[in-house]
Amino acid sequence: GGVAVAQTVPPLAEWLGRWRARLAAEEGSASARHDIMRSANPAVIPRNHLVEAALNDAVDRDDFGAFDALLEAVSDPFRARAAGDPFTQPPHVDAAPHVTFCGT
Repeated sequence: GGVAVAQTVPPLAEWLGRWRARLAAEEGSASARHDIMRSANPAVIPRNHLVEAALNDAVDRDDFGAFDALLEAVSDPFRARAAGDPFTQPPHVDAAPHVTFCGT
């Protein structure tokens, strides 16, 4: 007796199958889908550690360089940016969780 296919397909492969079927059913090119995704998903997300560093520089050292750079980045968050741009990077995997205090 054979094993049912659903039992042998990992969840990712199953999801990929559904995704490919959806793409085949949709109108428009891959380029058009890419443009739609880029218009709805920002390249820049103001990460807490970058905001805090910019504020600390401004308050502690009267240095607004990081603040100005962050402000420029979040003022146009959908613009494509150079590879490795710090404002498009996820937090470091070994970074401690950032703690905020609501209402302060």
